[in-house]
Amino acid sequence: MRVLLLNDGKVGHFNQSKALAQNLNYEILNIKAKKSKSFLRFIFRFYIFKSIKFLNLFYKVDKKISKVDLIISSGKDTEYLNIWLKNIFNCKNIYLGKPRGVDSKYFDYIFTTLDLKLPNQILLDAIPSIHKKSIENLNLDKNQTYYTLLFGGDSSDYKYNRSDILNLAKLLNQISKRDNIKWLITTSPRSQNEKLLQDSIENIEYFVNYNQNPQNTIASFFENSKKIFVTEDSSSMISDSINSKKPTFSLYPKNHSLSSDSKTIIENLIAKKLLKRVSIDESNFDFLNENFNQLKEFNLELFFQNLK
Repeated sequence: MRVLLLNDGKVGHFNQSKALAQNLNYEILNIKAKKSKSFLRFIFRFYIFKSIKFLNLFYKVDKKISKVDLIISSGKDTEYLNIWLKNIFNCKNIYLGKPRGVDSKYFDYIFTTLDLKLPNQILLDAIPSIHKKSIENLNLDKNQTYYTLLFGGDSSDYKYNRSDILNLAKLLNQISKRDNIKWLITTSPRSQNEKLLQDSIENIEYFVNYNQNPQNTIASFFENSKKIFVTEDSSSMISDSINSKKPTFSLYPKNHSLSSDSKTIIENLIAKKLLKRVSIDESNFDFLNENFNQLKEFNLELFFQNLK
């Protein structure tokens, strides 16, 4: 089976596609949607292209495509191309997430953590994730207990000011003293105020300032940590954390809002005891004693065997 993964250049999206296909032989098509995609969206309401000759009008791609048996993608910039290529090669396709600008009927399967009440939906507690272990020698003390923090940053629904960073640091410092732990921390491409965060937190064992020195340490962090803390601004980071099968706490600042979809997903995770939601201004630490359930993984191997 020849599997094609569409990469829109966003790490969170593409890692989900790679995780879904990790036991398959796949090739990657790197894409970038052009500004004219709004025109494509208009055309798509009435007609799906059956030729590849117009592709360069709407997308920059890094290679020519021939035969394809299965297409997998995540992210709104991949939606149209996923369906377009499916139509050309008469193959199956999978989309990870909630389709935003197209009818869900154009996908054979939709993997999502949000119950869309669709016949072609595969409902998961967390989208699969995959991370390579760090090539860095972290030199961690096997007798020391570690917690991990994944720090994202500003988004359309979450904003972090200087006061939020200091309050977050205060919370982490109190946790480290209470539980006698050290922190493994990584920021993300969206992060700001990384220096302030690093300088304000005590008991840091390893800190990755992603915008200055990007390192893929998440898998190593997860392996060596007893608990995971993740800022709530990134759904992909939350999924990654839950997939670690470690107790996971999502942190949110005062200035935030939850969309209806995000609220439903988070409430579902909390109800299943896979996630505990915590304000960065929290002063009661009873949440650290929360009892978590183990994530029930979807059998991807069996799914792809049946797909063939």
